[in-house]
Amino acid sequence: MLTDKVRHFCNLYDITNDKLQKQVTKNAEKAVDLYLRRSWMKESIKPITISPQSNGKPVYMFIDSGSEARILTYKTEIQLGTELGDANFKLWMENVVIPELRKNNPDNLFLNRLQPIVNTRTNLGSVAVNYGLPINMLPKTDYERDVFNEHKDAFNDLQSVKSIYGMNVQDLLFYYSLISNDGRVGPNSLHGIFEDYITTHGSKAKEYNLFISKADASSDTYQQILKYITDEMLAPSASPYTTGTRIIKYKDTDSDKIEIYIKEVEEESSYDE
Repeated sequence: MLTDKVRHFCNLYDITNDKLQKQVTKNAEKAVDLYLRRSWMKESIKPITISPQSNGKPVYMFIDSGSEARILTYKTEIQLGTELGDANFKLWMENVVIPELRKNNPDNLFLNRLQPIVNTRTNLGSVAVNYGLPINMLPKTDYERDVFNEHKDAFNDLQSVKSIYGMNVQDLLFYYSLISNDGRVGPNSLHGIFEDYITTHGSKAKEYNLFISKADASSDTYQQILKYITDEMLAPSASPYTTGTRIIKYKDTDSDKIEIYIKEVEEESSYDE
């Protein structure tokens, strides 16, 4: 079913290049992941109440969609699985929860080494800054695996740490990685650290994996996903095969249709596989 949608999209916009078609397919897979992830979060995670102060310091939040973060002046609830809720949760974790966890657990290697990691995500030069570890999260050598295991063991030790804001510490970090790393394992992604936690009885990661397994076997779920995926989600963001050109996409407000065209650019764009 997903293949048919990709094929229809490529025919509609006359996308015949193999590499571009692969990018459309990858975008479709990401859209499926996003739908499932957000569906599970909305169903399984209760709204989180954020207080306007933490340790006497003001808390910054995205009060409304599209605005810059501002000082929160009243208690507010955020719902994970929504665009605004996910953005606010990420901000809250980075500026409130992780610093408090570090303060309360000064000897934990995992928490001490968490730091902002800059990732270039697109050929347009946009970057994402997420908390991660300054180690190879896809270890290849024995030394890298030993270092990785040291950090993983420190994360596993958090199982004995009392909850923070009424929530399990490991669960909160799992939610953070689902949002920040799209739930994917990678060289800079925290997700690899959950190897043992994923199999822990009662963990939210285990619950999430069970949800995904059931969804994969459900034709009804995929019918909902096909309705959810828009042309804008599928559209490739750049040309990976022609030096000096870039595919631009925009929405025609009159027809509500995504227009795609190739534009000459001064510099060759790097292509993010």
